[in-house]
Amino acid sequence: TAGSTAGGPYTVTATSSSTSGTANISVTAGINIFGNNLVGTANDVSGANDLNCWRFQATSSFTPNNMSINLANAVTGRMKLAIYADNNGSPGALLMTTNEVTNPASGWVRFTLTSGYAITSGNYYWLAAWCNSGYTPKCQTTGGTARYITRTYGTWPNPLNGTIGPYSTKDSIYAY
Repeated sequence: TAGSTAGGPYTVTATSSSTSGTANISVTAGINIFGNNLVGTANDVSGANDLNCWRFQATSSFTPNNMSINLANAVTGRMKLAIYADNNGSPGALLMTTNEVTNPASGWVRFTLTSGYAITSGNYYWLAAWCNSGYTPKCQTTGGTARYITRTYGTWPNPLNGTIGPYSTKDSIYAY
């Protein structure tokens, strides 16, 4: 047993009946995430150019490198994700953006953040998704805080003003 401390390599031997084997392993620290990394049981149908965002509280301080969203269906179009600051319960200043993915597949889709920003434990942030065609993230229908605005796909607005909501969906989107 390595416990919860990163390190190694450790030698592990497994035996079953008369067969055994040995492997060397290293233990790495768990990754920090914030958002919702569970696959929702419902679908959040979104139209072309809908910029959706969901409010989440960070439970640890870290600098994320990636974001992921779970899509119910493949998308024919261009999609990108971002992180906004919280402004008294609404999205505010743009903090980080991801690369753009063309024709993302269904399931978890990974995006790379293009700059670093230190997320602070206890603070609220808004995770945003924007696509130039219709898209359908997986979600839970309760327990979340969501807002949206329909805006021609292009440069991320900064700050993000004029959103409609809040709605109670908690979509399957997270930063890590």
